[in-house]
Amino acid sequence: MSGSHQKKTAGSKAQARRNAWRLYWMLVVAALAVFAVMQAWSLPKLRADGMPAFDLRYLGYSFDEARAYLAALGEEGRTFYLNAQLVLDRLYPALYGPALAIALVALDARAGGRGWGWVLAVFAIAGMGFDWLENAAVATMLLAGPDDLTQAMVADASSWTLLKSASLAIAFAGLLLLALFALPGGLRRMFGQGAKTAPAVEGKAAKREKADV
Repeated sequence: MSGSHQKKTAGSKAQARRNAWRLYWMLVVAALAVFAVMQAWSLPKLRADGMPAFDLRYLGYSFDEARAYLAALGEEGRTFYLNAQLVLDRLYPALYGPALAIALVALDARAGGRGWGWVLAVFAIAGMGFDWLENAAVATMLLAGPDDLTQAMVADASSWTLLKSASLAIAFAGLLLLALFALPGGLRRMFGQGAKTAPAVEGKAAKREKADV
């Protein structure tokens, strides 16, 4: 293979990587944009008598809490929840799930490639799936309303909320740790320097002791 051909191939691969990262950052920006719209527009409209939307109850909710919230929302609020918030929240997981998974795998590679990024990426994708299942269960409760709500509906929705919260908490905690290990001057470098410094200090101390003798 000629040198010019090798350079051309390397250039093509570099360009492909740049294009892939451009697409990735477009995904991140889109996820942040949808998140911002929900936080600034749809979710504030869904506060009813001081109670937050189901999406924000990360530790789940009881039957009485769900029924009280649905009653406080009223028919208009429940319609808005179905036709605005849940539409946005179906799109949001499709954006943050892959973005989070890719970030975890990429940071793991920078931190030494021990495979933890792939494990954590499973939690990110699982969180995405649980988010969709939560949305479907919440839609069922909204359509039922406070009068036809059942214990089973609430237990189903609350369980998906808990699973989503746990999965994403693990994924984001892993993202933070991998970033600390991957970035220059991070934990990986500190631990590496500590491991190298200790023997050096011990060696110097031993030489001083020999000199004193």
